Amino acid sequence: MDAMQRTIVMKTSSAACALLIGSASAQTLLLDNAKFVSQTGVGHNAADVSERHNCVLAYQCNNFDQCDRLIDTFNVPQQATWDIAQFRVYGIECILTDPPPSPPVSTITGMTLAIWSEDPGSPTFDPVLHLVFGDLTTNVLTTTTWTGAYRVTGFGQLLEATHPIMLAEAAIDVTLQPGDYWFEYGLDGSGVDCINQPGTPPNYLPIAGPGSGQWVLNKTPPRPLDPGDFGCAQNPAGLHDGLPFQIYAAPDPGDVGMSYCGPAVPNSTGVPAEISATGSDLVSQNDFTVIVSSVPPGQFGSFLTSQMQGAFNPPGSQGILCVVGNIGRFNGPGQIFQGPIGMIQVDLTAMPVNPTAPVLAGETWNFQAWYRDSNPMVTSNFSDGLEVLFQ
Repeated sequence: MDAMQRTIVMKTSSAACALLIGSASAQTLLLDNAKFVSQTGVGHNAADVSERHNCVLAYQCNNFDQCDRLIDTFNVPQQATWDIAQFRVYGIECILTDPPPSPPVSTITGMTLAIWSEDPGSPTFDPVLHLVFGDLTTNVLTTTTWTGAYRVTGFGQLLEATHPIMLAEAAIDVTLQPGDYWFEYGLDGSGVDCINQPGTPPNYLPIAGPGSGQWVLNKTPPRPLDPGDFGCAQNPAGLHDGLPFQIYAAPDPGDVGMSYCGPAVPNSTGVPAEISATGSDLVSQNDFTVIVSSVPPGQFGSFLTSQMQGAFNPPGSQGILCVVGNIGRFNGPGQIFQGPIGMIQVDLTAMPVNPTAPVLAGETWNFQAWYRDSNPMVTSNFSDGLEVLFQ
C-alpha cells in the first residue's frame, strides 16, 4: 500500500464532516496509521495485543549495529493544507526482568524527527534542499507512555508481557502543502538492548506491517525494511501499513488539549460522542472546562479522568474505555450530565482520583465521557479521549 492509499479521505456526508470538524473539537487527527492492535483485552492483565504472524525469527535487526532511525512516507491530499502540531510514533520496548513490571513504564527519553520532501533513498536526495522540518539531533520528545498493548508472538501466545508497545510523541509546528512527504525519526532511552549485542544502545523496535516506503538507517544509506526484520513483524490484514504513526493538526483557537483514541464507537444517534475542552491549560488559572457532544438525547453520563491512557472494551458496553489506572469519576453534585451535551468545570486543585490530588504543572491528564444508551438494547458507550498537558 503506497502513501496515497494510507491517506485519510474526507467523506462528503454531513455526519463525516461533523466528525472531522465539530463545533468545539480538540486537536484533529489528520492521519491515523497506528491500528496495530489485533485483539483487545485478551493479553497479560487484560491488556490489548498486537500479534506477529508468519514468524520464525526472533527479534533482530539483521546484523545492523543500531536500528535507531526509521523512515516512512505520507501524503497530504490535493486541495488540503495541514497545519501539523503533533507527531506520534510507536516502539516496542524489551523487558528482561521476571516477572515484568505491571503496568510497564516507558524508558524512552529522546526522539528526533525530520520531515523531507524527497525520498531519502533516492539518488537525487539532498538533505539540505529537501528538509522541510526538524533535524536528526534535536530532542523533540514531549510525552511517552505505555499504550496498554503488548507485542506478542501470536499463535495462541497472547499472555506474553516482555514487549510492551510504547508511544512517543513530539510537539511540532509545520504547515505542509499537498504532496508526498517522508519522515525520519529515532528514539533513545535508558532501556535494554533488544538485540542482545554487547555495547549496543537500547533499540525500540518498530511494529512493522506489510507495505512499501519503510526504511532502516544506521551507518549506511537507507534500505527497504525487509519483512523479516524485527521477527517478521507483520500485522493481519486491515491493520496499519508500514510503520505505525499518527499526525495531529493544531487546535482551533480557544480549544485546549488533544483528542486521542478516536473516533469513538457510534451510538444510537448514528455518530460517536466527542469530547473537547475550553479555558486554559495553565494550572495557576484553574480555568478548565470539559465538554461532550453528540450524546443520545436524554441519556445520563459522567466524565472520567486518569493520567494513563489505554484502550479496553468493558463488559456490557459498546464503547472503548480510553483511560486506565487510577481513574477518577466526576459524579458529584451537579456533575452528572444529560445528553445531547454535557459540560463541567474541573477544579484542578482536587482531581477525583484515589486519593484526591491536584494537577501539577508539567503533568498530562486524560479525560473521557461515559454515558448510557439504548442501541437497541440497554448498554453504555464512551466518547473519544482528550489529552491535556498542563503548564
